[in-house]
Amino acid sequence: MSKINPQGKLFEAAGKILESHSIPRLKLVYRSGRKVGQLPIISNSSDMYEYFIKDWDLSTIELVEQFKVCLVNNAGMVLGICNLSLGTRTSVAMDPALIVALALLGNATGIILAHNHPSGLLIPGEADERVTTGIKRACDLMGIQLLDHLIVSRYGYFSFLGSEKL
Repeated sequence: MSKINPQGKLFEAAGKILESHSIPRLKLVYRSGRKVGQLPIISNSSDMYEYFIKDWDLSTIELVEQFKVCLVNNAGMVLGICNLSLGTRTSVAMDPALIVALALLGNATGIILAHNHPSGLLIPGEADERVTTGIKRACDLMGIQLLDHLIVSRYGYFSFLGSEKL
């Protein structure tokens, strides 16, 4: 007399469930929802600062750090700005995987990063430089250009590109 293997029964039941359900089919689709003439064009860091600062909540810019990503297409047209993370008084998370995923899903060929320093000091720290380098590496692997990284305040900005730190 053979013994029944409980794991075999579970496998058998799972197999029947899988056979009776179809596997979802995925389709990659992208629609910007805007005509080409309606998209603003970025030509320099100053333009980008103006777009970012208009999108910033100025009531908290001196309270907590925020991190934003601007997606652009091959013609330098702004596809959108994403508020990626909200941090603390002294730091904000910048996850390269999320940034690259956002760029890929948004059909962007380039990105511009921005975060604020609540202190108002527009000087990048070692952590800012390290993170920017890591994000640039991740973008390079996926064929996405990291066009700039801005540190913003209500009174001005620092550009990694303009200071040749990018």
